[in-house]
Amino acid sequence: MTWGIIAVLAVGLLLTYIIWQETRSHLRWRELVAQGNVWAIHELVSGEIERWHRMRPPTGTPLPLWGGVQTVELVATGHDHIQVACGTEGEYRMVGARREQVATPLDAAIRLAAKVIEMVMYDIPEVKVGVVRVDVYSTFSSPTGSTEQGCILTTTASRDVVNAIDWDFSTPREILDSLSARYELDELGVGRPVDPGPPLEDEPVELSMPPEVRRRRGRSHRPNEG
Repeated sequence: MTWGIIAVLAVGLLLTYIIWQETRSHLRWRELVAQGNVWAIHELVSGEIERWHRMRPPTGTPLPLWGGVQTVELVATGHDHIQVACGTEGEYRMVGARREQVATPLDAAIRLAAKVIEMVMYDIPEVKVGVVRVDVYSTFSSPTGSTEQGCILTTTASRDVVNAIDWDFSTPREILDSLSARYELDELGVGRPVDPGPPLEDEPVELSMPPEVRRRRGRSHRPNEG
């Protein structure tokens, strides 16, 4: 009986310690992000993007859209901004014996950009940056007849504007129009490549690494004493 009580107390103490450690870790991440620590923001954002790459599509998210989310790559990180790039193509379905386009590359890019902005702004734990830029790439035919990748849409969103959007009822195009997305149409109304412009500043990550992380990495890389 005594040993059973001791075992229960030991398990309770272990769980309490684990919860305390987790809480302390979350508070530390939150503190670093609030200070604009670029290393912490980069670690959290890149870790979450990697998680998106491995995730199954959330319920209600179309497969083509989630496929675009899983192409997201981190381009630049700053103390109050994030820039990512992703890619998408037009969508087709079989109608009888032929393939029919149901979404142009630009339609797919607009939908993807809206989704990625929402996820980066709201779905990354502890990270609440003020500006998010999304560049969407697609495949175009070159004058020589070959294919090449180009930016079909770019948009930069501020948190003040994003917070004013009704995400439940606005269409992707309405969302992108409110964010002043930049894209171009040719004479046939088809999206064509645009110059996304210079990237946002990619601020140095290692310089802002917290002292405790630097010490821990130093110990892990310390050569064995013979």
